[in-house]
Amino acid sequence: MKGVKVEEIHLHELGYELSLNNGEAMQADSVVLATPHHVIPTMLPDEPMFAPLKDVPSTSVATVAMAFNEDAIKKDIDGTGFVVSRNSDYTITACTWTHKKWPHTTPKGKVLIRCYVGRAGEEAVVDLSDGEIEKIVLDDLNKIMEIDAKPDFTIVSRWKNSMPQYTVGHKDRVKAIKEQMELKLPGVFLAGSSFEGLGLPDCIDQGEAAVRSVLEYLETPTTVTYSI
Repeated sequence: MKGVKVEEIHLHELGYELSLNNGEAMQADSVVLATPHHVIPTMLPDEPMFAPLKDVPSTSVATVAMAFNEDAIKKDIDGTGFVVSRNSDYTITACTWTHKKWPHTTPKGKVLIRCYVGRAGEEAVVDLSDGEIEKIVLDDLNKIMEIDAKPDFTIVSRWKNSMPQYTVGHKDRVKAIKEQMELKLPGVFLAGSSFEGLGLPDCIDQGEAAVRSVLEYLETPTTVTYSI
């Protein structure tokens, strides 16, 4: 249901009721919470177990995809990408050679590069214009790969407050929350980058684990589950 927000979730004798911002309500036997962590306490305001999630910081990042002719890259790199030290003079935080990591994505003779900008404490770059971000990324790449041409195209994608920053004790906090959920909110499960890993493989693992948990919880095959 695109464009519809879950305002609150309440437990009742028949399962869970989800109050939507369009004025409607939805019933569910089981719920998978796959939202950013800071949203969960607002959806379950009567459950103090989620209060620690309010203190988990998030940072804003942007991905910058650039396409070039192959001969524009004067210094090739043996690998599929690199990460950049926080103590360096670069603005980019990492770079993926998409055409090498996933060759099927790029036509022969072309190069597709994806860079990342923005990190905790250095988020202002994300709010710059697309043109400014492109120049910053190109300047950084030129120091490493010597690119002598403008990109065929550039796509900047901004992700505001979307990158959870795990702090000391994160694993223990998540464990404690899940243990309390099992007691007080049976049939409600967590999944997503806010909890047990940021990468795509981590999120896939969590999604599959949530599905297994739902299937184990449900008593009949006719019960409906809604994923948020």
